[in-house]
Amino acid sequence: MLTASRSAFIFLSSSAIRTNAFVSLPPKSFVSVSISSSTATTAMSPLISAAEALASAPTTRFIDASWHLNPDRDGETEFVNEAIPNSGFFDMNAISCKASSNHKSLPHQRPSARTFELACDKLHIPANSSPVILYGTKGCFSIPRTYYLFKHYFGHANCQILDGGLEAWKNAGGGTEAGTIQFENISETIENDDGSSPTKYKVAKDDGNAMCDMESVEQALLEAAATVIDARPANRFLGEVPEPRAGMRSGHMKGALNVPFPSLLTSMEDQQYKPKSEIASIFADSMGNEEEIILTCGSGVTACNLALGMELAGKNMNKVRVYDGSWSEWGREGGGEVVL
Repeated sequence: MLTASRSAFIFLSSSAIRTNAFVSLPPKSFVSVSISSSTATTAMSPLISAAEALASAPTTRFIDASWHLNPDRDGETEFVNEAIPNSGFFDMNAISCKASSNHKSLPHQRPSARTFELACDKLHIPANSSPVILYGTKGCFSIPRTYYLFKHYFGHANCQILDGGLEAWKNAGGGTEAGTIQFENISETIENDDGSSPTKYKVAKDDGNAMCDMESVEQALLEAAATVIDARPANRFLGEVPEPRAGMRSGHMKGALNVPFPSLLTSMEDQQYKPKSEIASIFADSMGNEEEIILTCGSGVTACNLALGMELAGKNMNKVRVYDGSWSEWGREGGGEVVL
């Protein structure tokens, strides 16, 4: 059964998804897709409050993973100006696929296990069991991407996100200092690394199933083998506004659903997530917990916000994949099929 509420959400039952993966979207709406709310608990919540983070500070490695699509903001510059004491900076653009291997020149693609290990060494993360808390600056939406790499792709289970980021830390009484960059000349170092020098940090896993490529998405849509959910704002999904990256077509994948990632947050500014019960109502009980999910967005970043929401709501994360290239690959000329 497919119904539209007055608030312009579309609710999909599990039968609707299984029998008709190619859902026709009415204008000026976005989709609220549901998953079964699991009663199983994980060993550690993806989120940690500022008060809890302050209490854990002596034994925890804090990492600022801020990245901004807005060219007027620079995560590294802001980190150098103000940071949680003794924290490191994870440069998402630089700690990524080597330029020599990134044949389509897509932004911040997943790093290799070797590159990730090298970065963790430079950031003084001694082992894949070491406690790590990731945080961002005000209005930053990129932290779940780095969390997804740490926990779900490379298996660093003892990793959490500081809910509300640096602002929440300061509001809870946490101090700050000028940040120190531990990984100088990062892009050059990664590109020239020949893999000969051993690293102390070793990934727990290298899970190729946690992310997928364009061919996998095309096949999933063609065969209705997975539900594809787009995290971009509704006006971008519907092609009502131009894409922020030059050369990208406007619109969305045929058959994809839309859950704009800000719907999971109390506000874009404070970057705190809504209570689990509210997130679970966005991903309510109409999509089976074993349903295959592919998440997409502009460049593989905000899709990870939806992945975080699904994890909070109890989704079996072995059934979730992030399309790494996302619209930066699909939406370019010669990419995938685009509809409005």
